[in-house]
Amino acid sequence: MLSTSPEGRYGENELGWSGGNPRQEVDVAAMVEKFEDADLVVPMLPDAQAMVDTLRRAGMTVPMRTAAGQKTPRSIKVSPARPTV
Repeated sequence: MLSTSPEGRYGENELGWSGGNPRQEVDVAAMVEKFEDADLVVPMLPDAQAMVDTLRRAGMTVPMRTAAGQKTPRSIKVSPARPTV
């Protein structure tokens, strides 16, 4: 199966894979802590997008975390192989 083929040269073509990396997502709990540390009002129902916008306007970093069990989509790249010297 193609999906289990390793990267490498296959005749005149080269097969490569990308993706399959851990997915990042906004860490709402860490954002709440940042809001509290900065004496900002924390919404009763945390609105993640509004909180992200507020942190960005304030020039602060938005805390991210690795999403449990989620990965970026895996994709295949087939291109002409580089000539060997």
